[in-house]
Amino acid sequence: MKMITDSRYLVKRFLSENFVKCAEGVPSNRILDVGCGEKPYRLYFPNAIYYVGIDKRSVSADVNGVGEYMPFRSKIFDTVICTQMLEHVENPIKVLEELNRVMTGDGVLILSTHGFWIEGHERTDYWRWTLQGLYKIFKESGFNVIWSNSMGSFPSFFQFVSLFIPSNLIGKPFQVLINLNGLVLKGLGNRGPNVHVVHIIKATKRLVQIENNLDNKKSKGSKAYR
Repeated sequence: MKMITDSRYLVKRFLSENFVKCAEGVPSNRILDVGCGEKPYRLYFPNAIYYVGIDKRSVSADVNGVGEYMPFRSKIFDTVICTQMLEHVENPIKVLEELNRVMTGDGVLILSTHGFWIEGHERTDYWRWTLQGLYKIFKESGFNVIWSNSMGSFPSFFQFVSLFIPSNLIGKPFQVLINLNGLVLKGLGNRGPNVHVVHIIKATKRLVQIENNLDNKKSKGSKAYR
């Protein structure tokens, strides 16, 4: 639940609003939630036939495991969710390749991860990402990014400041004021330095075989004119 007195209110609000956009119109028969935690996104898929959560430690998980080696057959999930997990894995590329493997040919991946954040907030805390970097590893892992969004510079700034506010009764009024400022200034967009607390991406599988065939045709065509 998002409370305006929460030190993570702005990032939670951003993720919730943008997840709704990503989830619109996606296939929702078989859903895989990787790093599912308490399955906060389960409610967005009320008609799912299967909603499977995998996590290393969560008691809400249906399967205990890690993203690098998932015990599922290939091409069985039509939507895969992976939120705020990629920064905690030892091998992000391997995780993305596994997500790609278990997706159907017309499947959709919804993934979010940190741009910048406090360090050491969990036992495993390895990575931070630029949007360019995410596009690069998505392509290397066989994905085509069809939509992305990054938390704006001003909300990101106020989200960062809010993490320094004490969570006691004295700090709560200041927390509310900071969060309200972040919401109001969100309308200014990404003016000034590009600083982003979090990114969210919607992607599909790249049609690698089709691309290879097109490349082969181009190379044959170029030879014909030599």
